[in-house]
Amino acid sequence: MSHFVIFADGCCEPRNPNGVATYAIVVIDAITGEVLDEKADIIAIGNGATNNLAELMAVGAALKWALEHNATKVTVKTDSQLAVNLLTGLWQPTPTKPYSPAFRGAMRLLREAERRGVEVRLEWIPRRQNERADFLAKQLAMSVFNSLPRERQVALVAGT
Repeated sequence: MSHFVIFADGCCEPRNPNGVATYAIVVIDAITGEVLDEKADIIAIGNGATNNLAELMAVGAALKWALEHNATKVTVKTDSQLAVNLLTGLWQPTPTKPYSPAFRGAMRLLREAERRGVEVRLEWIPRRQNERADFLAKQLAMSVFNSLPRERQVALVAGT
């Protein structure tokens, strides 16, 4: 039995919306507590980059990791109430929101996990319990931002 706990977080820095959107996941073996993997990736820069997009992409990345590693059970922990409430059906998505494609992608992965018999639990947690994934996402966002030309940095912060 392969049971994982995956902490997932997304951010849009230094400005939301339209900053640098990134996500991170931290994968834990649910039995031993060992950290098995950490991953962070960039999603978007500027127009269309939002925190909600990044949060949903983080949950999608967690589900994808679980599928790729033949999980039988996975608990995805995120500090995004939006992601948890949309993906569990408590809230209805707004199709015109920038997060909509990420929501649809995460739902496809959730359905695929169910089709394969993977037991999936989505859990909202306070941000302070998601510190490592939060740190990795923000670290990458600010690293990317700091690598941009000064004019681009100014434009992103100004929202132009």
